Amino acid sequence: MKTESWYIGYNIGRLSVSREILLGLLNDFFPQGIPPVIVAEISEQEDLNKLQILFENAVSFISKQNRAELLLLEMEKLLPDLKEIILSSHRYQPDQAERRQNIEARKNFKLVSLNLVMGYPVNWSRFKVLRDFVQNFYDSIGFEQWTKRFSCKQTRDSVIMRAENVVFDYQWLVHIGASTKREQPGKYAGKFGEGFKIASLVGYRDYNWNITMSSGDWRIYITSSDFSIDGQTMKSLAYLIEKVPHVNCSELIISGGVPIHEEIVKSVMLSFYYRENPLFGEPVWESSKSAVYKISGLAIPDKIPYTSGIARRGIVFSAYQALGSVDLPLIFCCHHSSENDRDRGALLGFQVISLINRVVYDISDPQAAIVILEYLKNHWNKYSSKKVDYTFFPVINRLVEIIARSNNAKTQFFSKYPDLLVTEKLTRTDHGGRYRRRLARTWACSTNKKYKFVQSAFSRLGYATLESKCHENGGFLEFQSASDLEKQLVTILECYAKLIFDDFFGFVVYPEVNIISNSSASWLGMANLEPITGRKINKYGLQIRYSLRSIALKRSLFFRENYGQAWSTYIHELTHVFGGDQSAGFSRALSLTMDICMHEIDSLSSLRAMWQQSFDKLRKAESDQKAA
Repeated sequence: MKTESWYIGYNIGRLSVSREILLGLLNDFFPQGIPPVIVAEISEQEDLNKLQILFENAVSFISKQNRAELLLLEMEKLLPDLKEIILSSHRYQPDQAERRQNIEARKNFKLVSLNLVMGYPVNWSRFKVLRDFVQNFYDSIGFEQWTKRFSCKQTRDSVIMRAENVVFDYQWLVHIGASTKREQPGKYAGKFGEGFKIASLVGYRDYNWNITMSSGDWRIYITSSDFSIDGQTMKSLAYLIEKVPHVNCSELIISGGVPIHEEIVKSVMLSFYYRENPLFGEPVWESSKSAVYKISGLAIPDKIPYTSGIARRGIVFSAYQALGSVDLPLIFCCHHSSENDRDRGALLGFQVISLINRVVYDISDPQAAIVILEYLKNHWNKYSSKKVDYTFFPVINRLVEIIARSNNAKTQFFSKYPDLLVTEKLTRTDHGGRYRRRLARTWACSTNKKYKFVQSAFSRLGYATLESKCHENGGFLEFQSASDLEKQLVTILECYAKLIFDDFFGFVVYPEVNIISNSSASWLGMANLEPITGRKINKYGLQIRYSLRSIALKRSLFFRENYGQAWSTYIHELTHVFGGDQSAGFSRALSLTMDICMHEIDSLSSLRAMWQQSFDKLRKAESDQKAA
């Protein structure tokens, strides 16, 4: 069965492959190189249908001389404002070479090479580049003052980020590995120091952006410089630095090149932790180490990183930054992360669970634990597995432990969910336990209560196990030997089975029949099976897979008018030689037994007469014996 996670993962794979194929095809459309704006729009496109339409049209245009123009027209139809974006990126902004000439003409600059080769193999989306730029401001301000001291303004052709009362030396942006964030390891998302340099490299190189950073009395312009190795000229990322009048703020301006959509800027701002974040709804838990919020009504932007294979119903924040998704309408925030991922890519499933587990281990309020546990209701009966790394088993264990510490919380939870039954984990080789579990589940389903099965942690809240509740209510099968009356009626069933079915079931000697004596048992019959070796086929072409060691029939079947139910149950149990209840072999064999019986109406009428006569005779004999 293909799960929701399977379909999510499958579509992510299709998206990635579709982008690569389309970009490969477009190399023939643009001999001088695919324009960066086209590469960016296709590489970041999340709509598989739009990619499919673009690919189909590209294939149809490939033999035409004006194929590039036709493709751009098609992209304008599918991607809003793309025509205006392409025009504005050429009409309103000078290119990087002209910009550098204008700066150098002022003659008050200093060129500093960063020794970061322009060909450095890194491929970041516009979202990721902007996120790293914002990260520098965020770490210098902190989430408490974020909305008061930081602003991000987007105009038609630029993005302007500004942090009030933040001033630092530009040397922090020169040396790889230099960072003021090292003083508090684990607290900040951007702690390696090279984020600004790599973001500048990608923005300048891949998106042709004009990038200007200023703070205090300096301003730098992102550019490149030449250097030589073994006589070969290469380019490095560089800064043009100039002195300016002192201001008590830091500011970053991005303009020109590949346009930045408003949606990207909005997504970047929503991907940071701050209490006023519009994605955050009602708080469930807040502390200095972690927080949990209900998701607000605002849709989660597609650009925010999500965990592959997990539906984006909620978000996981690691070190104040959204890095994963969770299939619950909750936001989990683990403020102090030990993840040493320089790219800070989307979290994997096991990392999501690890971070959520750290959050719930910080929770001390049983009411918060109840709220989160209720959102996890669909996971209450799931155990951890070596094959699945995304499981809430440890999280639920911890939440139950928190609730169990408070008698009031225990009482509250138990009164709201009175019909929970614990199903302890069974090993694959525990055949006796699995047999009892099957009987107990059948009993639970036959009752008037809507029992919900839960994992073993819930026993701390006072819930009984499924098996103990079944035993308490007499739901397990209890066996006795057949009475004289029951033996006589079994003999009739066996006699007519031999007459009607001959060797259909593959045996001559019919199995012993025992009696299910407890009236509360939900099963009318059961078969005690043993696998057979070799391949045995009956004359109808059905494979016989088991031998019958014995059969059990419920005592309530052995009454005068119950001959029909007794007969159908007996035949049903005999038919299990072809397989279990859910098997195709059993299903086909059962259909054949019904068809055979339909052609033996006279024999079945005779069975009815003999059953009732024998019942009356034996009951009269019992009555006369008691009277004597």
